[in-house]
Amino acid sequence: MKLLNITLLLLAMTTGLLAQERSSEERPDKERRAEKLEARKVAYITTELDLSPLESQQFWPLYNEYQKKHKANKAQLKEQSNDVDLENLSEAEAQKLLETLLATDKLEYELKRDYTEQLSQVIPVHKLVKLHVLERKFRDDVVRSIKKKMKRREKRRPRGE
Repeated sequence: MKLLNITLLLLAMTTGLLAQERSSEERPDKERRAEKLEARKVAYITTELDLSPLESQQFWPLYNEYQKKHKANKAQLKEQSNDVDLENLSEAEAQKLLETLLATDKLEYELKRDYTEQLSQVIPVHKLVKLHVLERKFRDDVVRSIKKKMKRREKRRPRGE
């Protein structure tokens, strides 16, 4: 059953990747790495949640929609706070930025609450709880892996550079 889920999932992802406008060779490395990472995350979550074919069919469109909105919120926040000169920020500017940060946090909470409610209609609540844990674990594993790679590169680099 798991093998069927993973096979169907990978087939769907492959079809989507092939349908993209630019070929793999034309895309920047960062974009390709992000796609590979996303594919690993999908396979990891599908396997660990042990989603049935029906659950998977209903879960992934909702989850992907949530992720898209979540990323848009993060991008908007990043855009609003990127050019801020923290050292020379007036109180009024700081207050405005703080209100923006809090409004974004509220939006993010409402988004998560709404999608959690929707997802609870297609998978059991215990799987939703597990999903939150798996997302954090996956993110932590990725960060740990990146740190290890950076340390290995550092060791290989000659001193004085």
